Amino acid sequence: MPINSISLLIPVYNHEKFIPELFESIWKQDYKSIQIIAVDDGSTDNSYEALLKCKARSPFETIILRKSNGGICSALNLALESATGELIAVLASDDLLLPNRFSEQISLFIRSPELKVLYNNGRYYLNEKQCGKVHAYSSRYLLRGVKSLHHYVTNEVPALFIQSMLIKRSFLHEIGAFDEETNSDDWALNIRIFRSLKNPREFAFNDVDVFLYRTHEDQFHRSSVQMNEVIQKVIIKYLTPYQLTKFKLKFEITTCLRSIFKFDLDGSLIAFRAIHSLACEIKLTRLDIFKEFISALYKSALLKKYKFFSSKPV
Repeated sequence: MPINSISLLIPVYNHEKFIPELFESIWKQDYKSIQIIAVDDGSTDNSYEALLKCKARSPFETIILRKSNGGICSALNLALESATGELIAVLASDDLLLPNRFSEQISLFIRSPELKVLYNNGRYYLNEKQCGKVHAYSSRYLLRGVKSLHHYVTNEVPALFIQSMLIKRSFLHEIGAFDEETNSDDWALNIRIFRSLKNPREFAFNDVDVFLYRTHEDQFHRSSVQMNEVIQKVIIKYLTPYQLTKFKLKFEITTCLRSIFKFDLDGSLIAFRAIHSLACEIKLTRLDIFKEFISALYKSALLKKYKFFSSKPV
């Protein structure tokens, strides 16, 4: 297939009620060279049957696969095995594509032969309303390029949504595809992307909304136990000792601020002692610590402001 062909990978787990609307958003695209590959990852509802019904109506080449439950990364890797498009896009089965998602993205790849990965923006989607931009905080790093992004993804849990990404299939294979060991579909992939890119022209960010990130109670990231397990696996596998200490420092600063806002004096004191110990370990000054506190406050304020309170009519 030529460079302008796209394989859209969709991992599915217990999202029967969202699947028809997802496919409708794909079918409405003005760009037609799309291959859809959806993998049911051992759903216990009727997701697989819903996928088959959509395949029967689909105007695009559509492949539906089924496997026992093994996590989102194993589902994505299975989908990737069937991909024939030169460019890969990823979409969660509870999200939606915005109109004309791929047209402008494709034109950037055609104009820039060295481009390997492109990120765009998107919107949170709550109660049928578009809210703030998903990259409201991350855009400062996205706009600065590869070095800034490598620092971002190795110093905190990044809010970089691969649903906005379009990536060359050859490059995705080159960096090892999706990491089934950590089961981190986005963070682990972003670390490997931005440590592998050498030429600034291999990356681009276009601040245009291309998808809707549906917010609901059944999302994976709302389980603190599951998320903490993934986070621990990623930091152990990918971060250097210094980066790990810096990451712990940011975590303790966030914990300290939350304790202060909850008037939890004991919790804030425990976190502050941990902050002091970690800062000494990597030889940070008081000014450095103060800057980290300000950065954490600013990030928290931005995330709260843009996630739900910057609503936009559909």
